[in-house]
Amino acid sequence: MESFTVGSEFWCGTGDKIEGKRREVAAEVFRMKGWLGCRIRSPLCSMGDQPFESLIHADFDHIDGDRLNHRLGNLQPACHSCNSHKQKHQWKSLPEATTPQNRERVSAAPPSASSLESAKHDPQRAAWDSILAASAWTALKDAGTMTLTSESGTFYLASDLAEIAVKLTVDPVYGKYSSETFMRYAREDRFDTLEMIKDKGRWWVRLR
Repeated sequence: MESFTVGSEFWCGTGDKIEGKRREVAAEVFRMKGWLGCRIRSPLCSMGDQPFESLIHADFDHIDGDRLNHRLGNLQPACHSCNSHKQKHQWKSLPEATTPQNRERVSAAPPSASSLESAKHDPQRAAWDSILAASAWTALKDAGTMTLTSESGTFYLASDLAEIAVKLTVDPVYGKYSSETFMRYAREDRFDTLEMIKDKGRWWVRLR
């Protein structure tokens, strides 16, 4: 009968497989930690707040992006949508790792700034589009930020909107998004979903 000593360094699989008893052990550890649902929770998440019917059948996300690092401390449950999205952006930029030494060097190397920004674009844009629908404007009102009243309605400082967006869209994978990127999205949307005007050197914005 196989026995295990389970800790963060416990190895849950070999090659590209996590299966059998070791998969069951990992699933039980997730359950004991209270990790009952998807831990990535990207804007594409198919689970939301719902728990998995069985953690054994969840996708096992490799937190550091190295799909061969099956240490228990590097695993977490994820829905297939989030895991596939993360894999697409993290692993497609990794060079081919044909030896354990190469894999170690690849997994230890931090992503370049350009690769990270490229990976963040889709979820950050999706988060921006989502909060523009309602939550950003409610948060601006609740925060008592500066406003400008005109015949067209009430405008808010574009910089305040970008900062509020950062607070409302912390991503489980990428952390805080960039207010500068949100300002760029605002300028892109000024002829579509947003109306922007400039007054005394400041840009003001409202939903059309």
